[in-house]
Amino acid sequence: MLRTFGRHLVRRSLGSIAATLALVIVVFLAERMTGFVEMLIERRAPLGNLPLVLALTAPEIIVTAMPIAVLIGAHRALMDARDGGETVVMAGAGVGPFRMISSLFALGAVAVFAAIVAAGFLDPMGRAARDRLFLEAAHRMAMDAVEVGLPPDRIETLRGHTFVSPAWGAAGRRPLLVFPPREGDGERIVAAANYDLRPIEGTRRFALRLDDVSVMDLQLPPAGTTPQAGSIGGSGYRLGTVTREIDLDEPLRDPVLADQPQYRTLVARVTATGGGRSDNGLREAEIVARACLSLIAVLTAAIAASFADGRRRFFALPAAGAAMVVFDTGLVRVVRAFQTASADENLMIGAATVGTLAVVLAVVVLLRQGALVAPRGGRS
Repeated sequence: MLRTFGRHLVRRSLGSIAATLALVIVVFLAERMTGFVEMLIERRAPLGNLPLVLALTAPEIIVTAMPIAVLIGAHRALMDARDGGETVVMAGAGVGPFRMISSLFALGAVAVFAAIVAAGFLDPMGRAARDRLFLEAAHRMAMDAVEVGLPPDRIETLRGHTFVSPAWGAAGRRPLLVFPPREGDGERIVAAANYDLRPIEGTRRFALRLDDVSVMDLQLPPAGTTPQAGSIGGSGYRLGTVTREIDLDEPLRDPVLADQPQYRTLVARVTATGGGRSDNGLREAEIVARACLSLIAVLTAAIAASFADGRRRFFALPAAGAAMVVFDTGLVRVVRAFQTASADENLMIGAATVGTLAVVLAVVVLLRQGALVAPRGGRS
């Protein structure tokens, strides 16, 4: 009988979990969609890539959405069983509250695993694929601009250099100004009367030719001061024609993305330093701890169901949802507050915090056992 009741609870909750998870993901993606559209337009990428960008972004939302989905699904299943008198029958057969919701705990464990897989494995791969898409669009835009003539605007590279192609110039000549990263109070300007960029056949590199190159080093007044007459000095020299090979495709190569912490899977980041301190702070502990909130959601749903009598029925679930948001925020703050030099210790702190919260909620469930079994004034 207990197994049949457990399966019944799981079946009742699955639909609500799936619908809530999809709704939360859609809401979060809709909030970010405007930014993605602007990025695609700025990089002159086709808007047809937007569905792919949104799909690659969805995994990072699951770790936040999953506990809320489990909360709503478990609460609905328990309320239906409570209103139908099924919980009364189970209690009459000697089944305690934790055995009664054990199937929901098993469902919560599956949700924990799904959240860890999504946030720790699918999300890094999705971020890499999404960022590669934007990089390729930016690369194509820059290459088109260079090959047909840069517009009188700026193009920032990953290395901080700024390229400006002024609108002035003789017919058939394309002037180019390059501003390297500023150092101290000095600024260097590299100017070319004309430039030409051509691909090297059979390679992923390009040949760049700069004609009549001049280099100017300006000494500027300190930042925040008003320039005085004669306060801007400097020197300059000419290099003539300069030809060199460059690799504009470098930002698109695998090692560049693979070396960034946000593109590594959970296992790769934990084991990158042999269990020691890993990059990107406490991300590993936060992922695992926040995923475990799906188990906390089952206890919270049971407590909310025990208070859902009369008018409180309409406020119990929103209050439980607000509590889950507080749990999520508090859990992250606690894990960060006890930041240690070891990824393993960070995970232990997160586990201890989740365990302590679970014990507190379990005690509340025991205290509210009678109200969980039957509504006040209802079946007994």
